Amino acid sequence: MAKRYTGGLIRNTPPTTSGGYNGTASGVWTLSEQAQILAAGNWPLTVTPPGAPTSVSGTANAVGGVSVSFTAPASNGGSAITGYTVTSSPGGITASGASSPINVTGLSNGTAYTFTVYATNAIGNGPASTPSASVTTWSVPDAPTIGTATQASATSVSVAFTPPGFNGGTAITGYTATSSPGGLTGTGGSSPITVSGLTTGTAYTFTVTATNAVGTSAASAASNSVTPTVSYIVATGGTVTTSGNYKFHTFNGSGTFSVSSIGSGSSASDKIDYIVVAGGGGGGGQKGGGGGAGGYKNSTNVTVTASNYSVTVGGGGAGGPNQGNTGGGGSQGSSSSLNGTGVSVSTTGGGGGRSPNSAGTSGGSGGGGSNGNNGYNGTSGEGNAGGNSTSAVGGGGGGKANSGSSPGTGGNGTAWLNSVTYGGGGGGGSSQNGTPGSGGSGGGGAGKASNGTGDAGSTNTGGGGGGGGNVDGSFGALGAGGAGGSGIVIIRYQYQ
Repeated sequence: MAKRYTGGLIRNTPPTTSGGYNGTASGVWTLSEQAQILAAGNWPLTVTPPGAPTSVSGTANAVGGVSVSFTAPASNGGSAITGYTVTSSPGGITASGASSPINVTGLSNGTAYTFTVYATNAIGNGPASTPSASVTTWSVPDAPTIGTATQASATSVSVAFTPPGFNGGTAITGYTATSSPGGLTGTGGSSPITVSGLTTGTAYTFTVTATNAVGTSAASAASNSVTPTVSYIVATGGTVTTSGNYKFHTFNGSGTFSVSSIGSGSSASDKIDYIVVAGGGGGGGQKGGGGGAGGYKNSTNVTVTASNYSVTVGGGGAGGPNQGNTGGGGSQGSSSSLNGTGVSVSTTGGGGGRSPNSAGTSGGSGGGGSNGNNGYNGTSGEGNAGGNSTSAVGGGGGGKANSGSSPGTGGNGTAWLNSVTYGGGGGGGSSQNGTPGSGGSGGGGAGKASNGTGDAGSTNTGGGGGGGGNVDGSFGALGAGGAGGSGIVIIRYQYQ
């Protein structure tokens, strides 16, 4: 007959021997099996708290936080582990979880901690583990090491520094440079940092701080003192004059514009303006066309470096001779140029004026025609065409501002920089029955009548020479054309 036993009946089928406190049999035993199990001390079952976890370690992973890892205990005490508890030292701050790792929060920044872990089952809490190795929570970074502060402009300074050797345990997110006086700041992710909005003429020092997720470091030592100022180009070459805040280097002949240093602190600190004018063309002989003005170019705010710049100043073309019964065409002037690092500009010599049976030339501005012929073209961007002629009066040479007259007066030049006009065309010559043309403003030579020789273009203006005159029917009364005026190069920059 079967007997009832706690958890089951004594039957022929062996029971399991697991369960709650002191065990609860389930299933059935035979009487002989019961006797054997009891004699062996395997029943009732004994359940205890778990053993201690092992291999405890911690890693700082957040502001005031550490992730604690561990290995579960070898014994759960006969009952499933329901959780683990981590405790900090110092502070006794705890955190719980079902498995490794467990995050402990609320810790003090920059503090060294050790941690212990215990496990819990249905019976209770097991013993604490051996403490972990010391773990230091994140802190603010150390202070950066200050470097050299240098002027970046008239109102800004570039501050160099070296990142701190210790970032506080987590990445640095940025740096801040601060001025003294004024407390003006600049920020950035690396060195150098520019601080703007400074006052020109005021002396400043600078400190730098580093920031991470925890906060901002102490300030570095103060930098060297920097007083933002404005400086400009220092250069030699040509004839140097001043007007207002500008220096002018005038080259009446070829030479070198030598920049020994450029400035800082202003948009004008490394900039020049220039005029480059080529030599004017010679006027044609025997009621010849006026010579065209030398090519003219200008530009502003051109960046230069501390280096040498080659300057070439072109000469004027020769006037046409009073030969035979036809005279001769004027010669083209020579080109001028300014060349060096960042600058490359060249202008074309003015075109020669035509004579009745000898051709003139195109050029920076074109030479005028003669004896009913047309004038010659100028170069785009440098000048204009020479004027056409009649049988009695030569066409005016082209000028920088406008074309030569058809016939007569030379084209006008242009005034810029120093308010002097350059690049006037030569006037056309005429027979005794015509009216010769005057030279254009900007150095153009006047044409002549009868047997007069045309006026030369003015020196260092690029003006064209005037056309020579002619007495109809008198081969011995022929006038030569005037020579073209030499060119010029002028460079201007702010110096104060």
